[in-house]
Amino acid sequence: MTLRAVLLLGALLSRGAACDAQSSAFESMAQSPMPFVATSGVVEKALRFSDLAGTLGQADTDVTRPVSYDNGYRRGEDRVMTYKSRGMTFLIERDARKGSDPVVSTMTVTAPSRATLPNGLAMGMPYAQALPILERSYKVEKAYKTGLQPWFTVTDRERETDRTVHISFTDGKLSFVMFTTRDPPSLLQRMRQWVGSALLLVLMSAIAWVFYQLRGGDDEGEREPSRLVETARYTIAALLVSGGAIMAAVGVSAFRSSDPYSRMAGLIALLAGLGGLFYAALVLSGARNKAVSIISSGLILLLVAASVAGKFFH
Repeated sequence: MTLRAVLLLGALLSRGAACDAQSSAFESMAQSPMPFVATSGVVEKALRFSDLAGTLGQADTDVTRPVSYDNGYRRGEDRVMTYKSRGMTFLIERDARKGSDPVVSTMTVTAPSRATLPNGLAMGMPYAQALPILERSYKVEKAYKTGLQPWFTVTDRERETDRTVHISFTDGKLSFVMFTTRDPPSLLQRMRQWVGSALLLVLMSAIAWVFYQLRGGDDEGEREPSRLVETARYTIAALLVSGGAIMAAVGVSAFRSSDPYSRMAGLIALLAGLGGLFYAALVLSGARNKAVSIISSGLILLLVAASVAGKFFH
């Protein structure tokens, strides 16, 4: 055996011994169960402030931080509660702070926590030991690296909930776990946000239909529309086009979600957006300007043809 082979074998043996020593050192550390986490590895229920107080007691720090946007306009404050000895931080977002028992948005666990999840994943666990557990227990949605730091976004493998878990490793050890803790919106909650838009669309459609009935033409005996009617026609059409385009874009985005409720809401928004574009074309089809009228009429036919094609060839 050559000297090079001997040195290579020695390096491999020393590396293996170091990994074994790292695993043994990890296994000898005192571990504690991670609260609020179900056997599936995600938070078992929607957490509230009363759950934290009843299980963990009073937080070491309980502060609020301002929430602002790029334009600097302040929009309330988030509440952040930290349990330093447990390495746990809880966030209550500004939109959930109403009431005496608000809903917790996220639970973050970092060092010095030595907590263990029911599936066996534990803080401080070496990457090689944690990865098989992670892949066995979760459905990996995203996996990427920031520098040399691996990040994972995972969900419940059985898809019983849409709550996610964000996991990160530092220096080859599990160092960061963040759970989303809020219940996914119910069907009624998802549908409620579209009711206002739907009612507005109905109102605008009714107005558009009235002006459509007042459209003018060159036929003898048909009254030419006034300047006010034409101005109103273009204004309503512009509102319908802008609103319809926004709702269609939102609908397409929501329809890509894996959640069936989000897909249903996205489909409704998409149909409402296309309906707005249809009525805009309907309004403009009676415009005094013949070019606008012809193009709008063609757009109506195109939308109808696209709908038929989508029905039979989807």
